[in-house]
Amino acid sequence: GLGDWYKRQCFNAGLLSGYTSAVENKSDGFQVITFTAANDQFEVVKQYIVSENSYEIPMSITVNNLSGTAISVPVTVSIGPGLGEGFDEQRYVFTGPIIGNKKEYEKKAAEKLKNPILLSNPQWGGYTSKYFLFSLVSNSFERGEIVKSGSSAVTQFMTTLTVPASGSGSISDSSLFVGPKHYNSLRAYDIGMQKSIDYGMFFFLGIPMAKVMNFFYKFVHNYGIAIIILTIIVKIITLPLTLKSMKSMKAISAMQPEMVKIREKYKDDPQRMNAATMELYKKHGANPMSGCLPMLIQLPIFVALYKALLVSIELKGAP
Repeated sequence: GLGDWYKRQCFNAGLLSGYTSAVENKSDGFQVITFTAANDQFEVVKQYIVSENSYEIPMSITVNNLSGTAISVPVTVSIGPGLGEGFDEQRYVFTGPIIGNKKEYEKKAAEKLKNPILLSNPQWGGYTSKYFLFSLVSNSFERGEIVKSGSSAVTQFMTTLTVPASGSGSISDSSLFVGPKHYNSLRAYDIGMQKSIDYGMFFFLGIPMAKVMNFFYKFVHNYGIAIIILTIIVKIITLPLTLKSMKSMKAISAMQPEMVKIREKYKDDPQRMNAATMELYKKHGANPMSGCLPMLIQLPIFVALYKALLVSIELKGAP
């Protein structure tokens, strides 16, 4: 879980020593967790401020220069698998490393990752599952990447702190988001984090459907009823296509006796059989594709509906 991740964010034992940790409980419900380590040249202090009432954990990384000359210290934050309950592999939705900024994002399952995926100026990223996101949120890192780590993969954020002699340098505008993927909450960050919700290739249909479902929930206070209302609306919208398909299939069905006669009459002449069949379609005003096309047009709508219901955190545990 989160505690294990904190431990993995400790310091490279080959470079730093004297590692210490401290937990300070504040009276307002906050908990300040501080990790400190040092070598002959510099000291590194990592601090996390945890609140039981928030999914956001402000964090800072401070480097104190103990030498008499300026130094450059590489800083890397890694987020990967083994994050605890809610981040296990799941079917039908993507679970794995993800990284992005306001303009673009990248994700790749570990088993499909052959080469590192690089992204300049990442603003968010980490590990995503069906309902939850464990993500760094920061504008302080120059580079980001998704790389293999054993049989799995991790998301890494990297930058370099230049620290003056006997001075300090820090990354203090960063935080961790560890929580459920509510679309509006993630969108409010305005850096594209809502893209971590796996609505699939028809996201432009799935997102409005999820919003409509949540809209009706405000009035009926029951997601089962809200889903029924949403389904009825979708059926009403697709009704003209359904009727068109049914009408076409009925017309083609009525043509079957004449079709049988044509096949018998021209069974040894395929060209004349096709010509007579096309003439029959023209006579009845039918189109062999008109029965299938409306159904194909409806398919993305119902796939999007399924995806919207599948990944909506609001439905997790709902009666």
